Amino acid sequence: MTAPASHCPCCGGPITRRAVAVDLNSNTIAVGWHPGPISLRPMETELAWLLVQAMPIAVRYSTLIERLWGAGECDSADIILRAHVSRLRKKIAPLELSISTIRAAYRANGVDGAYRLTMLGGGI
Repeated sequence: MTAPASHCPCCGGPITRRAVAVDLNSNTIAVGWHPGPISLRPMETELAWLLVQAMPIAVRYSTLIERLWGAGECDSADIILRAHVSRLRKKIAPLELSISTIRAAYRANGVDGAYRLTMLGGGI
């Protein structure tokens, strides 16, 4: 495993620690070394929480759809999920987090797989 850079790649702020925090109350996601959280939409926050909670395991589309919209999801839930994932990917890129598509599943990734989860607020 390589050592983390000493400064944030997007803002130049100092890196202090490596923890992912998804705050369901304030709809934000943060990495410990990044100087501030990134604002998310409520659905993006729930999606991020589910993916980060499962890191590094992939979460099936069907599981995400059921957890986000319930068992009686709409016919276009897959398309809506893809749109939320696309927006979330763009928002978390400055935090050096990514979302991989793996055979009908999504997986959250951290730099060198060295992130640990810090959850704030309630869960779904």
